[in-house]
Amino acid sequence: MDTTHLILFAVAIVILVGIASAISAFFRGGRAQTYPFVRIDALFSPAERSFFGVLSQVIGDRYVIFGKIRLADVIRPQPGLSQPQRQSALNRIASKHVDFALCDPRTLNIIGVIELDDKTHKTERGKTRDAFIDGALAAAGVPVLHVPAQKAYTPSDIQMKISEAFQLRAAARVATQET
Repeated sequence: MDTTHLILFAVAIVILVGIASAISAFFRGGRAQTYPFVRIDALFSPAERSFFGVLSQVIGDRYVIFGKIRLADVIRPQPGLSQPQRQSALNRIASKHVDFALCDPRTLNIIGVIELDDKTHKTERGKTRDAFIDGALAAAGVPVLHVPAQKAYTPSDIQMKISEAFQLRAAARVATQET
């Protein structure tokens, strides 16, 4: 094969590859798929990790702890809403999360939610977010415990707060259902 034939062969290959790429792009919706993501090294912030350690120690095997749970995985729009109302309600909870959810280890039913309140919870935006989440959880009957972020925690103090927030409220719900 002489040089002219090699050049023509190379041009033909380039044209065929271009056509194949265009056909492939057409079937993928007209654009190449990209993944503009980077890894997050840690699931929890240092404050959340510190609290998680104390929380794990305090609850032992009585509960299972899940962290960074979407609010939409804890509550959902009530039945009977119109489709626009349901979608609006879902949109309001879809992008929000709670710090920790405590669940029954046998059933994984949600016992309650714990929010670790750092300095962002003191801003107007944080207060508005907390008020919405607290109201939504209350409407759905899910107890929530707010714990101020600290450098160190006293396990007995955390245990008492959890017992008061979840056990007493659970007993109150049972008493209300019996009457």
